[in-house]
Amino acid sequence: MTVRLLDGGMGQELRKRAVGPADSLIFSARALLDAPGAVQSVHEDFLRAGADILTAHTYVTNRWRLRQEKLDEHWSAINQAACEVAEAAREAINPGALIAGSVPPLRQAYQADFVPTATLDAEYAEHVLMLAPRVDFFLVETLSTSAEAIAAARAVATTDRRAWISFTLEEEGPPRLRGGEPLAAALAAISAAGPLPIDAILVNCSMPEAVGYAMAELAALDLPIPFGGYANGFGPIPDGFGLTAGVADLAERADLDPDTYARHVARWIANGATIVGGCCQIGPAHIARLRELIDHP
Repeated sequence: MTVRLLDGGMGQELRKRAVGPADSLIFSARALLDAPGAVQSVHEDFLRAGADILTAHTYVTNRWRLRQEKLDEHWSAINQAACEVAEAAREAINPGALIAGSVPPLRQAYQADFVPTATLDAEYAEHVLMLAPRVDFFLVETLSTSAEAIAAARAVATTDRRAWISFTLEEEGPPRLRGGEPLAAALAAISAAGPLPIDAILVNCSMPEAVGYAMAELAALDLPIPFGGYANGFGPIPDGFGLTAGVADLAERADLDPDTYARHVARWIANGATIVGGCCQIGPAHIARLRELIDHP
């Protein structure tokens, strides 16, 4: 069984390197204009750690999010810069690595009530079409509803690229999207939407324990495509929290050092996960430990 290794979280790693403030996500997009070398450095460190796949820093670059900080006039330049620094990092460290274009929630992460249902297709199409020539595939991530997954996959279908779909889950109880759908029901809705260019189902930006429960359920569903997960290093996400304002109010867990995180991931792999990595607060040291786990189980 071949296990593919994603990278870890970009925004929190930039904060740890004193690139931006802790009270807003927008610094992370602005870094692509003001400090692209810092973004490239993080990419390179994840590749040195052994990641097979780099995620282009486009989670924070959709037009709506940039408009909130009056950066939308730089939308094209910021997205192009995100692709350029990922490409430069790949060339410098591992030319065989793949680059995934991150496709985020269009409004507030974790908050299904903010999903712009009427404009999903158009907004996802704009983001996807901008990135398609520069990425190997799309990582459509941190989704709270199946509707987002379907709309984003339809946008990807207008290109010659494929998509990996990743959901964020409630932290407790049976696997359930933060929008309320049971994970199995969300997958059934995607299947009912007709043929879509989806090559993997993932779970991300949830605690490792929640990802673990999801891996067991995905294994039982006997999916025809690979599945996996990449957790965050936060405690439980408070009700009503949305990532647009940043993560200053979220508590970093002190019990997720690289070895502990790897023990969680080992259980995911034992349940059949073949794509693993890290999300917020999971840095190069964690990814290096996962590389050891994969290469020497």
